[in-house]
Amino acid sequence: MSEVQGLSRIKSVHLKDAAYEALYNAIANLDLAPGQAISENMLVAELGVSKTPIRAALGRLEAEGLVETVPFKGTFVCLVGDDDAHDLIDLRIVLEVAAIEAACERASDDQISELMVVARQAGLEEAGGAHGSALREIGDFHERLVQMSGNGRLVSAFGALTGPLKRIRALSGAQPDSIGESSEEHAAIADAIAGHDAERAGTLVRDHLQRVLELYRTSHETHPAAE
Repeated sequence: MSEVQGLSRIKSVHLKDAAYEALYNAIANLDLAPGQAISENMLVAELGVSKTPIRAALGRLEAEGLVETVPFKGTFVCLVGDDDAHDLIDLRIVLEVAAIEAACERASDDQISELMVVARQAGLEEAGGAHGSALREIGDFHERLVQMSGNGRLVSAFGALTGPLKRIRALSGAQPDSIGESSEEHAAIADAIAGHDAERAGTLVRDHLQRVLELYRTSHETHPAAE
């Protein structure tokens, strides 16, 4: 396998975490393309660690739905088809609108203040060149929003979508200016929740997630699955 841009030798003493971070960022930045085979030997050479932390990192990524291991074939970056992406976004809309309605009633002032800070953080990270961190902040906003509902089952249902949602986020976030636009939309959603306007916040999150789906479809065409 040829060298992968975006991967560099690991210096951290926390090798399992460092290997995970390196691979996560390579997937998020599309340095490892959807459907691309992942060679342990290549990762050993490029990251400068043994197979043990690499296997631990791959296991963690597989549990999150970002890679998959096919018996007798190897490990590959996961694909998410258009139909599956559409279904996931539809489900997200249902869950997040329900979370917003509950959050407008139950969320504390501190929770709302924290959400407003997180809403703007992704744009700051992206402006500073930290694309992987920006993607994490995007995900953190939605996770916090759902947690603010105070509904444990809703939180669990949303958590089950984490892996494939990261795949969608990585591809949609590859489009120019998408992170900045998402950060602005998140800020508007947070402002509506702060004003206890569940109807407006629900409309904003629907529009936001529909835009994410369109960005994903565009990026899916721009970054086709690896052969």
